[in-house]
Amino acid sequence: MIAIEIMVVKIPNSYSYKYNYVKTHGDSIIILAIGHSQLYDGFDPKVFGYKAFNLCNSSQEFIDNYYILKQLLEDMPNLKAVIMPLAYPEVSPASSKLELFERSTYYHKYMHIDYEGQLPLKYRFECINIPKACRKLYDYYVRHEDIVGCDSFGRRNIYDSINRTWELEDNKVISKYYTLKQHSGFIIRGAYYLEMISKMLRKRNVELILVSPPYYNESLRDLNLKQQAFVDEYALNFSKSEGCVYLNFQYSKDFEDHDFYDEAHLSRVGAEKFTKMLKEVIGE
Repeated sequence: MIAIEIMVVKIPNSYSYKYNYVKTHGDSIIILAIGHSQLYDGFDPKVFGYKAFNLCNSSQEFIDNYYILKQLLEDMPNLKAVIMPLAYPEVSPASSKLELFERSTYYHKYMHIDYEGQLPLKYRFECINIPKACRKLYDYYVRHEDIVGCDSFGRRNIYDSINRTWELEDNKVISKYYTLKQHSGFIIRGAYYLEMISKMLRKRNVELILVSPPYYNESLRDLNLKQQAFVDEYALNFSKSEGCVYLNFQYSKDFEDHDFYDEAHLSRVGAEKFTKMLKEVIGE
């Protein structure tokens, strides 16, 4: 297990790449996107030229965003705006509790975040999950796959419409992963940390821009309307009380089949289109 841990942590990955980029190029970052995969795929910093960066990763929660920003804000002295997703995937049943997830390992190992001592031992070492660690070793050292998976400005560049092997109508990302069946009410997962992020950025005079990225139009019929109404109301109330911007693109008719990789994630073409829309709001 010690040998596996030593070998695994040497493999290049998006977490270490992004951490090191901010540490070495942070003064060039004016616009920052941070959050989960909808912006990991959907925000293209190249649209902003050399002054934006994508600090997103898959399943990145508000709690992760908070500690990442707390760790790295000082390295971005010229930061003016932070773009963060707030949409359907952030909703959980009212009965759920906020917990740290397996991906917390990566933030701990490669971004030096310990979650103020909250991180369980099982998430402190990759070697504890031996099958997953061995798979990572195999993919990198034997199959020579790209483990980093993002371009030089942080956008995930391995998922695109040209790689799609299915029709979007057959892809049930929303109904399978996002739609909640519980009827006991909802919460925004990690809402406390979102509020802390807002306060942290306000102290730095950095604008917080919350966005609900677009979904493939045909998939909107699968939305849980109560869940959707809850997040819409929360986002509007939060933006009003915190004085931040909220942009809702979920129902936008401007996106077509080739703009999506799957129901909920944009392709390269869609990301460029979406980012141009954001740029129009944010400005130069």
